[in-house]
Amino acid sequence: MSYHVNPGPNACFSSSQTQSIVDPTKGQVITFNTTETANGVSLSGSTKITLQQIGKYLFFVSAVCHCTSGSNKSVYIWFKYNGNDVPRSNTLVNIASGNEQVLSVAFVLPCNTVGDYYELWMAGDTTNCQIEALPAVVAPNTPVMPATPSVVVTVNQVV
Repeated sequence: MSYHVNPGPNACFSSSQTQSIVDPTKGQVITFNTTETANGVSLSGSTKITLQQIGKYLFFVSAVCHCTSGSNKSVYIWFKYNGNDVPRSNTLVNIASGNEQVLSVAFVLPCNTVGDYYELWMAGDTTNCQIEALPAVVAPNTPVMPATPSVVVTVNQVV
């Protein structure tokens, strides 16, 4: 006998756009322009990851952080829940000039009411900092490879 358990709510959203720091004195929302998959989790207005079922969710974030000039610059990425900063969710990426660092973090976050939403926000030391999307490499260049999104977030209900 075998059993099949349907997966709980889940989604994957990404952005094919480079997103630069506009004002180093203010945080700014990260946008997504691609829904890779979505089942019970939706993207509203390109920023709000909206949950349709109460429970706890595992969020996994990957972002390509880059500074075009200057040395030892920083990019910060954190969560907001229904418009409010999530305590202790800020992550720091230190970047040497011209180098790229990949941020990978995982958080378990609650949904207390149907329709609750999360957003990712970022800030940086300078307008030279960004989360960077990279184009696909096509023949005759080698190795051929797909494009790299500037940011990817996956969401899976765990409880």
